[in-house]
Amino acid sequence: MQLLFNTYRIPVVVTEMPEGEFGQFFFYPYPEIQVSKKLNQEILTSTILHEVLEMISDIYGLNLEESQVRTLEVSLMAVFAQNPWFLERLRKGPENRFTDLRDWPPSQTLPDSPEAL
Repeated sequence: MQLLFNTYRIPVVVTEMPEGEFGQFFFYPYPEIQVSKKLNQEILTSTILHEVLEMISDIYGLNLEESQVRTLEVSLMAVFAQNPWFLERLRKGPENRFTDLRDWPPSQTLPDSPEAL
């Protein structure tokens, strides 16, 4: 599997991991997400989302705590599971194909948010 994110192509490698380890994100020497091959499909999907959130936190210097990443992971999985229409809308993508985040129109940006600066 391969995950596309802006200019990155991040391999998602399903591999043997120590007991109790679900996944991990590496940025160096090149970006890569590793997930345990012992996981069922639902947990695998949730773990990949978790590692994507870790990746975003690392790339953008958000410095999210593990508990914050877990909260986002579980919350987003619940939103996606409970709202299939929303997940389908995300699957379709934007009507105007943007090449990267610089082309993406900001949503309701708060005056003191990083997007407004």
